[in-house]
Amino acid sequence: MAVEESVLKRVENLRAEIIEHRKLYYLNDSPLISDADYDDLVLELKGLEESYPELKQSSILDEVGYLSNATFSPVTHLVPMLSLDNVFNEGELKLWIQRSQKLASRNPSFTCELKIDGLALSVAYQNSKLIRAATRGNGTVGEDVTANVLTIKSIPKLIEGKLADLDYVEIRGEVYMKRTDFNRLNDERKAQNLSEFANPRNAAAGSLRQKDASVTANRPLSFFAYQVVATEELPEKEHFEMLKLLSVGGFDVETHFNKTDDVNRVVGTVRELGVIRETLDYDTDGVVIKVNEYDLIQSMGATSHAPRWAIAFKFPPEERQTILKGIEVSVGKTGRITPFAVLEPIRVGGSVVTYASLHNFGQVAVKDLRVNDTVVIKKAGDVIPEVIKPVVGKRAEESARWIPPTNCPSCGNRLIKLEDMADTYCINSGCPEQLLQRIINFTSKPAMDIEGLSEQRIKLLRDGKLIKNVADIYDLSFEQVLTLPGFAEKSAKNLLDAIDESKSRSLDKVIVALTIQHVGPVAARLVAHKFKSLEKLKDVDKETLVLIQGLGPVTADSIHKFFQSESNLSTIDRLLAHNIGTYSDLAEPNPVSTESLKLTDKIYVVTGTLDRYSRSQAEELIRSLGGKATGTVSKKTTAVIAGNSPGSNKIEAAEKLNIPIMSERDFENLIESD
Repeated sequence: MAVEESVLKRVENLRAEIIEHRKLYYLNDSPLISDADYDDLVLELKGLEESYPELKQSSILDEVGYLSNATFSPVTHLVPMLSLDNVFNEGELKLWIQRSQKLASRNPSFTCELKIDGLALSVAYQNSKLIRAATRGNGTVGEDVTANVLTIKSIPKLIEGKLADLDYVEIRGEVYMKRTDFNRLNDERKAQNLSEFANPRNAAAGSLRQKDASVTANRPLSFFAYQVVATEELPEKEHFEMLKLLSVGGFDVETHFNKTDDVNRVVGTVRELGVIRETLDYDTDGVVIKVNEYDLIQSMGATSHAPRWAIAFKFPPEERQTILKGIEVSVGKTGRITPFAVLEPIRVGGSVVTYASLHNFGQVAVKDLRVNDTVVIKKAGDVIPEVIKPVVGKRAEESARWIPPTNCPSCGNRLIKLEDMADTYCINSGCPEQLLQRIINFTSKPAMDIEGLSEQRIKLLRDGKLIKNVADIYDLSFEQVLTLPGFAEKSAKNLLDAIDESKSRSLDKVIVALTIQHVGPVAARLVAHKFKSLEKLKDVDKETLVLIQGLGPVTADSIHKFFQSESNLSTIDRLLAHNIGTYSDLAEPNPVSTESLKLTDKIYVVTGTLDRYSRSQAEELIRSLGGKATGTVSKKTTAVIAGNSPGSNKIEAAEKLNIPIMSERDFENLIESD
């Protein structure tokens, strides 16, 4: 049976996303999404490949890590450094234990070890002396980081005990940074006006993979050992005993490990470790459960990417309590006013958080959040966490409800709440903060992609009164840029060259850059195909827009209103004078059948109050992209889109039927992604 085109497209996109995120995580040490979000992508791809086995033959899920960086010499591992499969709840863990018991020739025992959130490393010893160290790389070939590893004090240069009797042995483990060391390092960098690291894992990975070993030597790195690989028989028959032998050999081993053959004890250990992890001085993101006996490990073997004798139980998102020090508001590029919480800094999900979005004024009122409340926050590795609720029992008697502002904090204009919308807006098109955010969006990578024009530089240009709107960017002169702090002749020329190069961006990129509400890359491509240039869009009528298949009346109305604005038309004329918006290099035929109708044959249920759309608008967008919007959850439902205060019956039905539940952010990413 032929695989549907929409499925093929989704699989292709998922594979591309996963590869890119692997590169950012393993190679660049700068992940853009949380581990939980990455796991969701992998699970979705895995589900599609299981449903369509003919796609499995070329799966990237059989690959491990990412190819090594050419900066370091390649090292082939004695035995591949495989990844681990994951489970996310106790039911899945019990099923894995049952499968392991069936696969093994006799009932195995299991070890449980905390999963350290660091960088995997293999250190090779010959005749007890350290000879080489390598990163995981792609599992088969890693990077030679020996010079850097020699500077890490917790990795012995000579091993002792029974391990020293082995001719050649590889000790595998995790390089990490203690939380106290991480905080101290960031304090030092802040004092030196250097950028701070996002979290200990990134700091550890970036520190280990330095070209200059002296930089690594000045970073507080630590190492936990957890596995022994050798060319000859190991001195112990069980993994549990080998962990103890590693300590004797001179290695640090994370101390919270145990052995049991009781399934309930395995589950109990996972629960216990989930409770204590925040009391530790290092980050963990789960528990690794392994078959203990080496003869069973040998017989159970592995798939191409993961051992059958081990599994990683991933901890659920953390919930912590902290103080809500204040509630402030920000102004977005479309004038949307978003309240956000200013928090007493607290570590959650591997990083210190100080701010959290509160979505809209209505949500602050519904949750009854008050300044100086103790609040519960939840974070699954995202940059900004969610405020779940206040701890009313800890609330001071004199606390008062938060009163939202009635005027824009940037321009002072009266704020309004648009009909049938949860959001509050500043509708002053000349609002300084809106103008700034629009310029930032205009220059961003998905839009005009002007290299070197960072947010900081945009603010310099604005504060120097050199730019007020996006068209001013193209009137900048060399002499003007040279007057700004931090610019020399070369950097000024590079910036102006990048600005000039951006003039050739295709029309769809220009449309995205203009910040038209509800218009993302897909809608922009549809409009660009139809009109070919900004000049033709100036006189667009709503009826013509509505007829574009896949656009939808909500988006069409938004585009029409944008081109009715005198100030917008003035900006368009100035851009056209620079020949911007005249290039349409999108290949024919019109991509409606593949990209704009990406939700074809998919069924969604919208429940609760969304921040940016009414329910009818969200359902209209779904239909405009070829999908169906219904009010009842069934086995045929693709996903439930849950806003604030969703219907409990629909959520329960989705959970019972194992149907994905999407947030509004997930929904926006879905409809606006290319």
